[in-house]
Amino acid sequence: MFINLTPPIMMQWHKEILVKQKQTIKEYDIIKAWQDKNWLTANCLATQLGLFRVHFGLFHQLHTLNMELGHQNHGRLLIHSLKIQHVPSTISKQCFNAGGQSLELSDPLILYYLNSHHFFHTDEAQIIDLMKLANSGMAQPEKLRHALARFQLSLPINQQAVKKAYRRLAMNHHPDRGGELDTIKTINEDKALLLKWLQYQ
Repeated sequence: MFINLTPPIMMQWHKEILVKQKQTIKEYDIIKAWQDKNWLTANCLATQLGLFRVHFGLFHQLHTLNMELGHQNHGRLLIHSLKIQHVPSTISKQCFNAGGQSLELSDPLILYYLNSHHFFHTDEAQIIDLMKLANSGMAQPEKLRHALARFQLSLPINQQAVKKAYRRLAMNHHPDRGGELDTIKTINEDKALLLKWLQYQ
């Protein structure tokens, strides 16, 4: 298992495959190629922690490369477990918000993968929690973005800001004050998702 999360030989290989050869590839295929090149230890995929670290290491590298490509105006990567693909600069210009900020810097999931602390300090119990969290929405960046928008928050956030925004929304939309039950339910789900997400930052 690698300790340097962006080893030059792996980063160069990603550039060669994705940018120069313009291949569209799956996460599984990259991990298989890493095994074939002996870049992974024989038993690193045998445990949940090992699987997590290989997955995290790969996505950390891909998002790091994506930021590098963006800064050099060489396009960007579309990154999903089932489809990793380079797209040209003309398409990648759509990846900035109205203020000119890179969408990568406003996407909680991308920020998660760019933070190497998670690679070194996540244990098996946290991985089980992460899997539960993924099922509840963390693996769906749109859910997080909608929760942030509904709470009128932008990154970075903290627990106090989430709770303050929640109180404001709960007061405005509580059924006892004429609000809709579905709306308050969504607000409660958003609060739970944001607070859970903060635990992993």
